[in-house]
Amino acid sequence: MIVPRAIPDFAARPAARGRGGIAIRLALALAVALPSAARAQAARHEGWTEAPMRIQGRVAARDGKLLHQWPAIRAEAEFAGPAAALALTDSPARYRVTIDGGGPAPRVVTLDRPATGTLDLDAPGPGPHRLLIETLGETPGEPGVLPRLLVPDAAAVRPPPPPPPRRIEVIGDSDSTGHGILHDGRDCDAATTEASSDSTAAWPAQLARTLGADLRLHAATGVGLIRNYGGAAPDRTMPAIYPRTLWADTVAPPDPADAWRPQLIVVAIGSNDFASPLQPDERWDGPRAIARDFAPALADFLAGLRDRAPDAAILLAVWPEYGRPYMRAHRAALDLREDAGDDAVALVSLPRMDKTACGWHPSAADHAAISATIAAYLAAAPPPFP
Repeated sequence: MIVPRAIPDFAARPAARGRGGIAIRLALALAVALPSAARAQAARHEGWTEAPMRIQGRVAARDGKLLHQWPAIRAEAEFAGPAAALALTDSPARYRVTIDGGGPAPRVVTLDRPATGTLDLDAPGPGPHRLLIETLGETPGEPGVLPRLLVPDAAAVRPPPPPPPRRIEVIGDSDSTGHGILHDGRDCDAATTEASSDSTAAWPAQLARTLGADLRLHAATGVGLIRNYGGAAPDRTMPAIYPRTLWADTVAPPDPADAWRPQLIVVAIGSNDFASPLQPDERWDGPRAIARDFAPALADFLAGLRDRAPDAAILLAVWPEYGRPYMRAHRAALDLREDAGDDAVALVSLPRMDKTACGWHPSAADHAAISATIAAYLAAAPPPFP
């Protein structure tokens, strides 16, 4: 039996906190209690230079801010010298900031809903130092605002690291976001769920690291292809929000500056369509009826992906535990695409999940098994699968 998964209430969030070896001196909420200290902190960084960052994932540059809502956003940069700072803007998101990751003395801090201010980064030695900023989940209510890197002068600026040669895209739901992955237990309140969610530990990020690839993750809690969890928000299914960088945007014209061209697209969606309770006002009376609409809708969605990425291999990643109608619908969509002449689409069955993380979501072991299964499939698959 499939147990329906709870959709978390994102209204309750833990207070901001920091930890790790970076020296943290924040002019944040202190602006009210200690206005003179906040002004002094802001003045310290006046005239500093903003260093370029290489960003992985979809962000919108608006009013001098880098806004994001999809999970697994990464920003990488390099700088010289011991002094640098992050410029922060009020954001509902959670970030992990790492300096010199992979080195002998990495420094890590987690920013939880940072407020406007600055964060001094203590990076001993001349460097160059590498900075990595990672989002730890999605921000469904309102966009997050990515921190920006500041250095004392232009001499400290270094080009950001080059991109890896491979690019993959994953399209899915909360089974792909790392929803509650760090918690061992299914019963979680909203604060615990959010604090234990980590898209960097989820299977799409693991797969990207295995393949040495950049990742773009289009996944959201509760989203489906033709119906969302429990029939919620019928106008915000994946086909509706996929073209949008920010989910509230109603018009999403193609961005000519977006050079994203994935070599592999993994589509892992449908659990909310088939495994969440039907509501009286929905037009389906059961999984078989959902399957009849799901198959052509998925084939159409795949056709749209093919138009955007004509050279990409497309892989349907499916969990047989979601039921026979779900499986038949995916196979029917695959047949429709093959009948249309698309010979670069395939299907891989994933292992059964324990789902012992928050809200009956995949555990860390589940995510590892999913990543390993897809990696093994790709390693054995003939071209065009990378």
